[in-house]
Amino acid sequence: MGFLSKIFGSTASKSESKELTLESEELENWLNTRRKGEFESILRKGDEFGREMAKVSKNLVDMGSELASATIKESKQIKELNANVQSAKSTMAKKLVTAFSSIEPWSLGTFDEMRTAQTEVSQILKSVTGVIKAHGRYVTFFFKDDLRRIQLELGKMEKLSADMAKLISENKGSFDEINDLIEDAKRYANVKTSSRTEKTTLAEINKSVTSSQRDLKDLLSKINELEQTTGFKASSGNRIKIDGLESDLSKLQSSFDTDLSRVNKPLRKYLYSASLSKAQKTLADNYLRSPATTLLSDSDMVILPILNDLREGLGKILGNPKQTEKMGKHVEDLVSSLSDTKGQLLALSKQIDVHRAISSTDEMKKHGNLNEENLRQKKILEEQLNRAKQLASKIEQDETVLKDISTRIEAKVDELFSVRVDLHRS
Repeated sequence: MGFLSKIFGSTASKSESKELTLESEELENWLNTRRKGEFESILRKGDEFGREMAKVSKNLVDMGSELASATIKESKQIKELNANVQSAKSTMAKKLVTAFSSIEPWSLGTFDEMRTAQTEVSQILKSVTGVIKAHGRYVTFFFKDDLRRIQLELGKMEKLSADMAKLISENKGSFDEINDLIEDAKRYANVKTSSRTEKTTLAEINKSVTSSQRDLKDLLSKINELEQTTGFKASSGNRIKIDGLESDLSKLQSSFDTDLSRVNKPLRKYLYSASLSKAQKTLADNYLRSPATTLLSDSDMVILPILNDLREGLGKILGNPKQTEKMGKHVEDLVSSLSDTKGQLLALSKQIDVHRAISSTDEMKKHGNLNEENLRQKKILEEQLNRAKQLASKIEQDETVLKDISTRIEAKVDELFSVRVDLHRS
């Protein structure tokens, strides 16, 4: 029993102030027990109302059935009223049986159940009263005693409905306040549990962060050690040479691409009408798209006769003598420099390949692998730090929510029960 027996003992009084320390998980049970103690007699009374309403409903159903089977005495039969009386009697009887047959013995153990029952009964009474008012004049004429008994039972039901409404009205506020407290207690417990889980997760992430930082430090140390080795320094120096050669190669390729682009227009016109093999046309098209790259692969220098034929036919292609002379000089220069340009491109490409082979040492490969691992570990660490930041922010928000809920709970419990509650924030 513990603190519960102390709080709910037969001599306990609301005006008697008490100190109570609860874990958040105990609070909901404490409030549920307190609610039961505060409203047990009221809910029991509501349950009694429900059983009594069901009893009255059964009586009304029986009376409706009796009314339905009742007959007009022959000696008092009035032919002109017979049809109207029979219709009124049938309508009223059917309404009583239909309306009150839906009411079965209720077990009204909560205010929600009481409210639902009271609303249902009020609606039934309203609909039945309307039918009696509409047809009562005819029914009274021949079935006055039946109608009087029915109205007596309806009066009982109205009284029960009014008493239940009063019971609900007088106690609903306090009951709802405790229900709100119980919902607050549930939310407090849920947030508390969530916060504990988040703190555990954050601690695990922080351990992972420490481990990742240590791994990164070890990686950087290994990279630094490797960069001090003779093999790496030699490869690194060779890399500088490769960068220079690649720069020269790029400039030469760009220069040749520019030179060939000047003859693009007349060359396209020439290719459109020239009698060339499929291989020659394909190669010429490749020159138009990727001049330097195609020159390196043109082992038979197929482009030379094509350019010479182009120079011979420039007059027909361009028409303008000045343009023809200018373009002819450019094509002539291009043809004369073609072999030399190709030789330079090949020489630079071979030098680059040689130096790349020299640079491909075990130390350089290992250095590349370590750098890749370093980048991977940095990404993992960044993700861990972001997750830790999000969790820390969520935990901070939870603490604010917990503080707000606990303050509200403690104040309300003291107000309702004169009990000082201290929620552990462990």
